[in-house]
Amino acid sequence: MNISERFSIAVLLLLLLLPIAIGAYTVEHADVEMRDEALMATTVYLPTATPPPWPVILQRTPYNRSFDDTVVSYITDAMGYALVSQNLRGTGGSGGLPRVFLSDGWGELQDGYDCIEWVVAQDFCDGNIGMFGVSAPGMTQYFAAGTGHPNLKCITPVLAGPSIYHHVAYQGGCFKKVLMETWLSGLDILFLADTFANFPLYGPFWEGVNLAERWDEASVPALHFAGWFDLFTDGQIEAFTELNARHGNQGLIIAPWGHSYPVGTNIQGDLTFPANSVWHEAELIYMWYNYWLKGDSLDGEYAQGVLYYLTGRLRHRRHHILE
Repeated sequence: MNISERFSIAVLLLLLLLPIAIGAYTVEHADVEMRDEALMATTVYLPTATPPPWPVILQRTPYNRSFDDTVVSYITDAMGYALVSQNLRGTGGSGGLPRVFLSDGWGELQDGYDCIEWVVAQDFCDGNIGMFGVSAPGMTQYFAAGTGHPNLKCITPVLAGPSIYHHVAYQGGCFKKVLMETWLSGLDILFLADTFANFPLYGPFWEGVNLAERWDEASVPALHFAGWFDLFTDGQIEAFTELNARHGNQGLIIAPWGHSYPVGTNIQGDLTFPANSVWHEAELIYMWYNYWLKGDSLDGEYAQGVLYYLTGRLRHRRHHILE
């Protein structure tokens, strides 16, 4: 089970904290056409407890696009959202050659933008779309934000890098051979490692998947979730800082998480943190969606600035910085 699936099961089960009975939902499948006529495999989950149209929560992923039944029931019937999950180009039944993010930005191909465009055109969508996901599905959120689609109203990237060159393939300037080959092999697209290795210098090949090229255009409200032991922490802090300075609608949560352990646990490797290191991050995501997609109120503590857990002996406590 990959980290995205663990997040979906372990965290999204908590999205609704009130005891509401799980209802039925409907499932539809679609092949969504991109601008080059490639078809992306897409699953749509629709509520039955409330009438359409609904705001939509969207995930784009190279992993399994299906969800646990309980997760879907909470998001749809209990929370009142339509849920759309789409596999990236060349993965999970989607057409086209696999490119893992290279077609997700603002270049010749813009799969994230085209997916949102399709969702907006559906009768079940009320025009308000938020994205979610951890790791790779978190990165697709950053790149969709960079396209500037007007109907993307908020994102919640968790443990994700906003630049494929700087935070993934060439972090620190050196090609991350083991990281890239292990990850791409798991997706059965190992041949792409050679493609990435052939572009060791930052340039046009990478610009379409580096949100730093689009700080001004990426005005989407974002609640960034970073971990002190994660490999993308520096990138997420940079993304929050740059976007908040320009747009003022960003939040950043930093906890003692790593990339290989489920989000929300207080155990990281050989370290076990105190109980107050465990946050209800799913509750924060739930409030974020309701605020930007439904117009509900947002707890002032999380409305702006940085909320972080400070590690270290005798310093196990939470801190909050308001911008």
